[in-house]
Amino acid sequence: MRRLCCLLGLLVALGAVAEEGEEELLGLYGSEDFLSIATGFRQPLAQAPAVATVIDEEQIRRLGARDLDEVLATVPGLHVSYNHQGYFPIYVFRGIYAGFNPQVLILVDGVPQTQLFTGGKNFVWGGFPAELIERVEIIRGPGSAIYGADASAGVINVITKGTNGPPARELGVEVGSFDSRGAFGHWREPLGTGEFYLGGRAWRTDGEGGRVARDAQSLLDALTGTNASQAPGEVRRGRTLLDLVVAARWGSLALKALYQGRRGVETGAGIAQALDPRGAFASDRLQLSANWVRALAPDLELRASGSFLATSQESERDALLFPPGTTGPSGMGFFPEGVIGNPEVWERHWRGGAVFHYTGLAGHDLALGLGFHEGEVYRTREEKNYCLDEASCAYLLPRLASERLVDVADTPFVFLAEGRRRNRYLYLQDVWDLAPDWQLTAGVRHDRYSDFGDTTNPRLALVWSVARELSAKLLYGRAFRAPSFGETRTFNNPANLGNPELDPERLESLELALDYRPRHDLELRLNAFRYSWDDIVLFVPDPGGGMATARNAGRQTGHGLEGELDWRPLRGFALRGNLAWQSSTNARTNQTAANAPRLQAYLEGTWRFRPGWSATLSALWVGERERDPGDPRKPLGAWLRCDLALRGEFSERGVEFTVRAANLFDEDLREPTPLGVPAPALPEDLPLAGRSLHLEVRLGLR
Repeated sequence: MRRLCCLLGLLVALGAVAEEGEEELLGLYGSEDFLSIATGFRQPLAQAPAVATVIDEEQIRRLGARDLDEVLATVPGLHVSYNHQGYFPIYVFRGIYAGFNPQVLILVDGVPQTQLFTGGKNFVWGGFPAELIERVEIIRGPGSAIYGADASAGVINVITKGTNGPPARELGVEVGSFDSRGAFGHWREPLGTGEFYLGGRAWRTDGEGGRVARDAQSLLDALTGTNASQAPGEVRRGRTLLDLVVAARWGSLALKALYQGRRGVETGAGIAQALDPRGAFASDRLQLSANWVRALAPDLELRASGSFLATSQESERDALLFPPGTTGPSGMGFFPEGVIGNPEVWERHWRGGAVFHYTGLAGHDLALGLGFHEGEVYRTREEKNYCLDEASCAYLLPRLASERLVDVADTPFVFLAEGRRRNRYLYLQDVWDLAPDWQLTAGVRHDRYSDFGDTTNPRLALVWSVARELSAKLLYGRAFRAPSFGETRTFNNPANLGNPELDPERLESLELALDYRPRHDLELRLNAFRYSWDDIVLFVPDPGGGMATARNAGRQTGHGLEGELDWRPLRGFALRGNLAWQSSTNARTNQTAANAPRLQAYLEGTWRFRPGWSATLSALWVGERERDPGDPRKPLGAWLRCDLALRGEFSERGVEFTVRAANLFDEDLREPTPLGVPAPALPEDLPLAGRSLHLEVRLGLR
């Protein structure tokens, strides 16, 4: 009944008629989106050689979104799931699911956030504040022909606020459920002959909650007769976040610095799927970037860029793999303080590149790009109170007789070996006007890696402007995902062993897309895709059991359809929605691929019911998800989440406020958890937040 009420609310809003004109309505959704992520150069979305989505600051504000995850949940063919470890977000494109999410390339201001350790974004992610986002560009499908490694399932470019825009001074505060509170501010001013921007946000929350009835320790208690489990109990999602952006621009030179501090990031449902009553991690991320554009000749432009990224994963409070009073798995012994493991990693990355853009050849738009990446895990550290094999026990047990924890850094027993990876790349791209209304984008990129060798990835995109209101695209792309250090260099993990002989994963995709705009107030998009994902890295159980080794052992195929609607049926009202269906198969077992929804739908209505006032009601429906082979649980059931945001603007006073109710009907929402041995450790899956309220007030300073 509640779900029906949510959808009926959208239909009721559809019948509302406001007093505002069409020019104000265009401010709700805009008249045309432009994209730069598809080719590296700005072009209309309808003609871009990719299936893409652009979400700007106004759309984010209208939703009342606080975090990047809430923004991405509105994208067709993309589902935001979570890992039990700290609720690390997993961006699932078109049925491609993996725990560390390494098949999705996350860019922030064009700089990859990929960690060598996990192969994905920093594991102590902690969220990304929507307040500092100017726009998000998302490509569904491969992007390695431009961006190289990890741009397999999709590419997400988060563009933070900076010097673009008029002078502004703004302060704001926010409070919400789960004892959440924060403050933010923006300052943009001319600086001599250039421009300057300073923005930031501080946020603290006790966590979104959710209750776990049984966990991995519950299973151990049943097997060993102990009573150590913290379940039933709440997942722990508390965290303190600080995000700062500083940007400056002088002519063709743009500089930007981004700092993200994460403190007290709690472990969610536990590192080993056993509730941890006290563990917490911290992280510092610093990104520096510079971009410079210069015309070398009337038809030749040079774009040069460089960046530095430093990241860390640090233990702030002892992380308990299993709680106090446990015997640990496989009869490890009795642990009155719990099984403690504190893995810490520090990385740094340097990148540089240049793109030569030539337009002097009639009918051709040519780009030649080259560059490098130097990445390094320059420090690893681990404190622990357990051992796994004869050699490590011979080292640790004598020390544990007198020490609470043993630091195994700089020993053969540390969880991850330090190391460096180097990459050099070269790519060529031609946007060729084949004939009136026909455009072919052809590109190829070659990468040379210091550890696993060479890889070459092409793409082709044919765009036909059938008529003024209709365009059609036929797209082919090949992409790769580089093995992470966690998959090649891990040798003292409790369950998994690395393999230095791994090859990169490969993905090939073919897509057909239509963009139809029959009227100024209506846009329809439809695309069909098919892909093959090969050499998937899996941890395969070794003969005799007990451990698993990383191997290129997986293969998955998939196909599907995605449809989108942007419609402004009445003055003051706008409707936006999408529907995505995918069918993915584990080609090794011929079973449906696990953990990704086959069907999902999103509907959003915005009603500007009087000048300066608007309400946005949205509904996200996520369909049933299959389990891993051998998992005895039923498929994870479908769920529906409804959100409501009310926004008021008092421009004469420089005041704006937003009130948002998330999960309006307090539905029980769950995300899948892995199978585990010998049974699922979290049999009732991972709980998401119940109903919550959030208030944001901002004041423009004159």
